[in-house]
Amino acid sequence: MKTIKPYEHDCDNCVWVGWHCVGDKLFNVYLCGKTVVIRASSEPLDYWSGTAGEGSKGAIGVGI
Repeated sequence: MKTIKPYEHDCDNCVWVGWHCVGDKLFNVYLCGKTVVIRASSEPLDYWSGTAGEGSKGAIGVGI
């Protein structure tokens, strides 16, 4: 069994939510107030963030 540690994240305000897996890629998920942060690695700019309610809920097209 392989052990994987959470990626480095330097915000003391963020609350750990857990791991999220898409295919074979693992992501760390955090909440910072109303902001969702998803880290793809420990690289400083390798993350996505968005504020709850920022977008419009709806269908998305995917190329499957």
